[in-house]
Amino acid sequence: WGAGEIGLALGLEWRKETTEGKGRDADTGSRVLFLNTGPDFKLAKYDTKEAFAEMKIPLLKDVPFAKSLEFSGAIRRSDYSTVGKVNTYSAQFFWEVNDQVKFRGTRAFATRIPNLNENFAPFTQTFALINDPCDSRNIQNTTNTQIRENRIKNCAALGIPANQTMTYSASPPGVLGGNTLLKPETSKSKTLSVILNPAFLPRTTIVFDWYNIQIDDAIAAIAAQTMVNQCVDTAALNPAACGNITRNPADEYKVSFFRQGSFNYARFETQGLDFTFQHRAPLNNVFGRDLGNLNVTLRGTYEQFNRAYTNIDQPGFHTDFTSQLEYPELRFATNVAWNYKPTLSFFWNMDFIGSQELIDIDVLRSNPDNREDKFRKTGNSIQHDFSVRWEARKNLTIRGGVVNAFNETPPRWLGSTTTADTFDMFGRRFYVGFNYKH
Repeated sequence: WGAGEIGLALGLEWRKETTEGKGRDADTGSRVLFLNTGPDFKLAKYDTKEAFAEMKIPLLKDVPFAKSLEFSGAIRRSDYSTVGKVNTYSAQFFWEVNDQVKFRGTRAFATRIPNLNENFAPFTQTFALINDPCDSRNIQNTTNTQIRENRIKNCAALGIPANQTMTYSASPPGVLGGNTLLKPETSKSKTLSVILNPAFLPRTTIVFDWYNIQIDDAIAAIAAQTMVNQCVDTAALNPAACGNITRNPADEYKVSFFRQGSFNYARFETQGLDFTFQHRAPLNNVFGRDLGNLNVTLRGTYEQFNRAYTNIDQPGFHTDFTSQLEYPELRFATNVAWNYKPTLSFFWNMDFIGSQELIDIDVLRSNPDNREDKFRKTGNSIQHDFSVRWEARKNLTIRGGVVNAFNETPPRWLGSTTTADTFDMFGRRFYVGFNYKH
């Protein structure tokens, strides 16, 4: 084959997985912790028989506009004892136009079957704090007008009176366990990448990766509060959520029991662009002095959309998380490393987090008194970290630095509605440490 060797791989595989948990049903009388009751996890297992094929075909080599062009593909056929036959396959291309410009792309279909815990975990006792969406006070305080209207209609469909209030003096009991009715989740993904090594900027790599991913019948573990909300928040009752909740008409229609575990959502889908910039600059002749070398890296993601379709009976209804709290539309980080000497290095890290919505603009249009517009978003956040590393001796390395050097803090109106992964909660802080080898 003129463009190069063709690669082919074929194979068969048999696999078995088992799990078991013992001692869970022992008497709780002598326990101090873990007083919830539940049975042993009885032996659960599945096996699968699989056949697969992978191929790589070089198409062009050293011709105009194609230093190289190759196609590759893979397919796997699996037969699981739990869900039956499923397929996974992908196709890729890699096109090297020249030393400066390259393209690559992928189309793939994948299947993930429920794991043994998602399928067969025994039901164990649990409790949950419930902020009931059908409490008339919560309905009145719901800022999103569409969700408020959905709750009014759907709570009435559950037989709950319009002005019903609910006071939970204790957390309602429930069970947490597996779901033998889970279907495999499937995903369709597309990627397209451009890789640049520009001649006018030596020792530089720039990469843009566009992606589109859709997961159907997505398996998700749903907490009791989320399930209670999803029962009534969509345009019609969500049977998958409502079917796992029991209400007691004799006790203010409150939730009296729930079944918590994994369920199949309709689908998730996301689309965006990952980007990377890397540059290495030798500084061995700066005004006649050797100042080592400089490495600069920037990596980030621009998220176009991130949607969850939670109601199988309402396939068009979705929640778009992009730009909501903890889902910034744009986030990127830079790392600059100056290796002044083999024994002395300086580092600067910067983390940029795009502004996120705390409340939808439509809420302010329907209720202008909710808050001032400037409190609707978090605003952009930029954190800077500086550090130094010195190899004092061959067996002694000293390091130190400052985290969040300019004391970037979350907006004061944020409250406690986020996690430390989104914003730095601790402010400026210093550290010093050493490694010693004897």
